[in-house]
Amino acid sequence: MQQQVAQPRQPRQAQEHVLVIGGGVVGLTSAWWLAEAGYRVSLLERAPEVGSGSSYGNGGQLSYRYVSPLADEGVPLKALQWMFQDTGPLHFRPEADLRQYRWLASFLAHCRADVNRRTTAKLLELGELSRQGMKQLEVAIPLDEFDWRDAGKLVVYRSRDVFAKAAGKAGAGEIWSAAECAAREPALAAAEPMLAGGIYNSGEAVADCHAFCQALAARLHAHPRFRGIVHADAHS
Repeated sequence: MQQQVAQPRQPRQAQEHVLVIGGGVVGLTSAWWLAEAGYRVSLLERAPEVGSGSSYGNGGQLSYRYVSPLADEGVPLKALQWMFQDTGPLHFRPEADLRQYRWLASFLAHCRADVNRRTTAKLLELGELSRQGMKQLEVAIPLDEFDWRDAGKLVVYRSRDVFAKAAGKAGAGEIWSAAECAAREPALAAAEPMLAGGIYNSGEAVADCHAFCQALAARLHAHPRFRGIVHADAHS
């Protein structure tokens, strides 16, 4: 009697092929982690090389603890003021779409201090996950390939009220006076009289986002589950 040996089934991930659209820092890291999870992965990028769009001009801040949810008490009044400023950060274009107004009503309902505290806590959790993910990527990509520096981050404030509110948040970081800011960062010496103070977070880093994209793309090409980059436009 001939005996048949059952072949082990491949995990579901290995049977699926994922196409990631966009070869910037988000697309490349998504492709990497999908490949690491067992999926076959291809990448679609319209430009001749990866990381040449928004990622090329990315400021390269790796800020894990500096989070500032937009929805907060006082924001509705500020938003009204911003809409009448030519250089304001907010512009509102009314449309005949009920979804826009439902979203606006929900946003305004969340502009409360208690909601802001909960959202801040969730964003800090997400930031810590990002830090852990970056540490894992450092195993694959040497830090010197994308000019990574553990410089920390100092946020300075001119308004005493805004500074006091930021300093009162849980896990804000090291609270520095205006004099301490100028002493530790000499470039701020001339601005010291105008400063209320600053908040410093160690462990925040900076890097060259474009160089990171190039280095990660090189590692992806060597990954056994990566199928390559298709340079073409995506159309819905």
